[in-house]
Amino acid sequence: MPSGGNHNILSATHLDALADTVIAGDLIYGNATPKWARLPKGTDGQYLKLVTGLPAWSDSPAGADHNLLSATHLDTLAAAVVRGDILIGNSTPKWARLALTANRVLKSDALDVIWGLIVNADVDAAAGIAESKLALNYATHARQHVLNSASDHTGTLTTGQHGTLADGSHSNAKVTTTLSFAIVGTLTVGIDKAPTILAPCTLTIVKVKLVVKTAPTGAAIIIDVNKNGTTIFTTQANRPQIAAGATQGDSGTPDVTALAEGDKLTIDIDQIGSTIAGADLTVEVVCTQTITWS
Repeated sequence: MPSGGNHNILSATHLDALADTVIAGDLIYGNATPKWARLPKGTDGQYLKLVTGLPAWSDSPAGADHNLLSATHLDTLAAAVVRGDILIGNSTPKWARLALTANRVLKSDALDVIWGLIVNADVDAAAGIAESKLALNYATHARQHVLNSASDHTGTLTTGQHGTLADGSHSNAKVTTTLSFAIVGTLTVGIDKAPTILAPCTLTIVKVKLVVKTAPTGAAIIIDVNKNGTTIFTTQANRPQIAAGATQGDSGTPDVTALAEGDKLTIDIDQIGSTIAGADLTVEVVCTQTITWS
């Protein structure tokens, strides 16, 4: 029986192959016939992929320019860059934008990073810092002293940020304190929409102020404020709101104005814009505290 002579893999000797020459970098693959055939090498940087069921060399797809906070990154919430904002890991967890809030400090509530006020619980007594029952907004403390009435303040204030009394004839004064909530991102209707705030001392609520970075359209934003779970706006028409197309708004006079130390304040979002909901909301509960001079 005759022995087979020397021959190539891709030669007519093999009935299941297409005769071809060897070229450096090529591959052998099963073609559509099907027969073993030579797949010419691609160019530098190409990768092998299937095209209609057969291997083929292809250029790598070019990555399009995109934003950091965009749908291209699966671990982020899409948002525009706003001056002063920072990125935080949210509860999802995803990287998200934390909107800048004026006159606040960056702190932790044990779960998230938030902008907030310095309160008594933040003061470390071991560091030799006396606990402050005023719990004032740290940045506006010096400029938010409001005298109660002219008849109560017949003496002269000496120089100094905090109005030290010179002659003892001032019976009392009022200090303005602002308790603030912040809701980052697009607004949605719901109850208890932000972390609870504890009243730091005895206070009187004057009004509630609202501001958003993205204005609502189609309808107003309406917010309700609750003390220990019950609205302070028994007259619901006085709830604070931001009109469609606006970015700021105030409340009418609250029906419940008295706060005792430890009272819990929460907020509900009762209505949002019907076309554009509105985004990045700050709610400021403006209060006064009476200071009695000894």
